[in-house]
Amino acid sequence: MDKLSFASLFSKKGTSKEEEKLNIKAEKKIYVALPGSWSNDGKNILSWVFNNFSKDTNIVLTHVLGPGLLVDEIDMEEAELKIEEWREQAEKHLSDHISRCSENEFEAEKLMHEDRTSVTNGLVEVTNLYGVSNLVMGAAWYSRGMTEVKTNTAKFVIRGARPSCQIWFICKGNLAFTRYNVVSRNYSTDNFPRRGLIPPMYLHCSIEGTRRSGDVIKQENLYQQEIKLVQSQQDLLQQENKKLRKEMDNAVNQEIKRVQSQLDLLQEENKKLHKERDIAVKQEILYKHEITRVQNQLDLLHEEYEKLYAEKDDAVKQEILYKQEIEIVQSRLYLLQEEHTKLQKERDNTVKEVEELRGSASRVSNVAFSEFSLSELQQSTENFNNTHKIGEGGFGSVYKGFLRNTVVAIKMLHPQSLQGRPEFEQEVTILSTVRHPNLVTLIGTCTEKSALIYEYLPNGSLEDRLSCYGGTPPLTWQMRTRIIGEICRALLFLHSNNPNPIVHEDLKASKHPPRCQLG
Repeated sequence: MDKLSFASLFSKKGTSKEEEKLNIKAEKKIYVALPGSWSNDGKNILSWVFNNFSKDTNIVLTHVLGPGLLVDEIDMEEAELKIEEWREQAEKHLSDHISRCSENEFEAEKLMHEDRTSVTNGLVEVTNLYGVSNLVMGAAWYSRGMTEVKTNTAKFVIRGARPSCQIWFICKGNLAFTRYNVVSRNYSTDNFPRRGLIPPMYLHCSIEGTRRSGDVIKQENLYQQEIKLVQSQQDLLQQENKKLRKEMDNAVNQEIKRVQSQLDLLQEENKKLHKERDIAVKQEILYKHEITRVQNQLDLLHEEYEKLYAEKDDAVKQEILYKQEIEIVQSRLYLLQEEHTKLQKERDNTVKEVEELRGSASRVSNVAFSEFSLSELQQSTENFNNTHKIGEGGFGSVYKGFLRNTVVAIKMLHPQSLQGRPEFEQEVTILSTVRHPNLVTLIGTCTEKSALIYEYLPNGSLEDRLSCYGGTPPLTWQMRTRIIGEICRALLFLHSNNPNPIVHEDLKASKHPPRCQLG
């Protein structure tokens, strides 16, 4: 039979799972930190305690009520009411947990502690105020084989809790990490086995740190061998214990200094947070005033909306009346257009007969267009005053005039133009035969000044409408699509003219022709 070494009995690394569980069950009082809500985290922590502690263990259900709302003095009453509500809620959930402990045959009591700085600081304060030796709390992270805690909260509790406090960190019902009590496990001889105080139990034997499953002996025989070794080395251990206690005191003093330094930093941070809180409260007041102002504006806009909605109904009724009047006018216009077309045909026939009789069908003067004199043009444009000019290009200038009860556009050719008299007459002959709804109509000519008189389009050119000239509304995409189609129809009409097709060669948005329905 192999002899168990003294180091294997009291080393943390050499402790088996059965030994660890037995050590846990030997404790009589354990503090369990729980959240203030009825959550799965609290249930999982308690389930772990039920499975790992004996039923004679007294459980202290502990909850730390942390800082409440960040408010200044004017909101203090409201904040106290809110904190009282949280306190009552936490009390209720702790009572529910106590009922659960009773169902599992555990005695339990509850401890409520308040700390206005932070929950972690309050938890550390509980371990120091109540001399806590055993603490079970939640952990936010767990993985197999982890050797240290990951979160700042857990690290803070480990650093701040008293050294003699053993802490179990539980995550989703699993033991994530254990902070052993430094005093009881490493530096004290109180936990050493004593003669007659150790009950019979079974332990695994160890040879050179390697476990052997199945090599089990009764504890009574094992201790008879080990107690002799313990008694012979007890004096040496006591001397070593004094040395370790001194080292521990030094370590504790260093830890106290470090914690004090961290406490100073936390106090500075607390002051900074108080300042930020004051700023936030002031901003909140400003936001409330702004919300009130915006709400008032919203009410005014709502009233304006109701007013505009009523006006819109009136406008719709007026629109219906206008549409009816437009239909009447359009029907009359249609009759007038038919009459005009009929008269135009009669005039064309008459002119044709005159041309045939005179034998000069090619002359512009006999075309079915009006011939205007230069004096008429000068009179209608106030002698070509610039106030009547509506356009200008390489061909010449365009003036707006009023001839024979009709608003017209007068196109005056430059004297320096390369176009001669024959070309001018040919252009008149061609334009006089072209008729299309999307082409500007040639009304007449002035051969004396080489001028062309077109119908006047009051809505301006396509370029004017695209650039919203004169504050006109922008063209909708439906209207733009319709304009493109009308331009294409006009060009197709020119290109398919018989007997000679006509090529425009100078299509621009700034020009009037071809005519489009712009409004």
